[in-house]
Amino acid sequence: MQTAMAAAAAFVLLALAFSYVKYERLMRLARSGGGGGLTPGDAFLLALARRLAIGGPGRGSFMVCILRFAARSGAPAASAALPLLKAAVRRTDDVMALDDDRIGAVLDLDSRHLHLVIERWRGRLEAAAGADGIAWVSAFGAAEYPAEGDTGPSLVGAAETALAAAGDRAPGVLAGVLPEPGPAAAEEPAPPAEVALLDPLTGILRAEKMGGAARKFIARCRRDVLAVSVLHIDIDRLEDVNRRVGREAGDAVMRTFGELLSAHVREADLIGRLAGDDFLAMLQCAPPDAEVAARRLVDRVRDTAAAVGDVRVPFAVCIGIAGIGGTGSTPGHVIDAAGTALQQARRKGPNSWVVYDRSMGLYEPPDVETRDVL
Repeated sequence: MQTAMAAAAAFVLLALAFSYVKYERLMRLARSGGGGGLTPGDAFLLALARRLAIGGPGRGSFMVCILRFAARSGAPAASAALPLLKAAVRRTDDVMALDDDRIGAVLDLDSRHLHLVIERWRGRLEAAAGADGIAWVSAFGAAEYPAEGDTGPSLVGAAETALAAAGDRAPGVLAGVLPEPGPAAAEEPAPPAEVALLDPLTGILRAEKMGGAARKFIARCRRDVLAVSVLHIDIDRLEDVNRRVGREAGDAVMRTFGELLSAHVREADLIGRLAGDDFLAMLQCAPPDAEVAARRLVDRVRDTAAAVGDVRVPFAVCIGIAGIGGTGSTPGHVIDAAGTALQQARRKGPNSWVVYDRSMGLYEPPDVETRDVL
């Protein structure tokens, strides 16, 4: 009897492992745009299914966009537009070709902020038209989860319907109708200036405020001839936490690390959130002292776990360190150098840190929001 039960348990575990490996393979195919028997439409639906599964019923809104392109002068359409669109969104967003003329996008924002992405896309397409002589005739349709659907097919169908309606409009660069935003919440008093500067999830400086603050921080240190070190910090494999435990757990990890980072640095230092799960810390010290600070931070992370109800969720970080002297390199250069060191730290594994040296060259970050910080 015990042998039969053990065999049954082993079979179940083997089936689960096979399903997981198959799921991971399909997700890799989806992120790469299909292939291996997976059609582009299936890849897009799979990416949507993953997004729907990450946070369960409690997850926030997101947008599904279908964009149609017809570039004149015989130029390719969707294939030419795809890199322009990808470069203008966060790395956590999904943007992939559906066929020769259409591109699908899943954006982690709500209908109130979609116009910002549309304007960014429009600007990049117009710039490409001016540089390469491409005349874009393009349109978009969008649908919001959960207001216009709560499954992948229903959301894609709603976006396709909106795209068909946009086709009746005059052609141009990204013609379409933005979805009506949901009912406005009751007006609340404007938050104090200090609160408006802080990211609500992590309690540290918002990503969009980090650029100006970093420039002022470095200018002040240069004036006082002080060394500056930049720590580019990434929470290791946060997507795995979201997938295994749920988005609430991922948010708890972000919140816990924000509190830990705030407690770890000095009052004179600067910390802020970048895109996704990336953070930036600017310390008034040379790289050797910054490495000591990084080691202490990693030790604190090892001893810390985020709490989600009764569940404790451990996490890890990777850190890239680069220094700038009182009269040394530019802010943008030191950010790139810290990003290069971060890539090396990721190769070493969780809870690693690496100090940049010139032999590494310079890494070109794919994330536009991170590069545009300074």
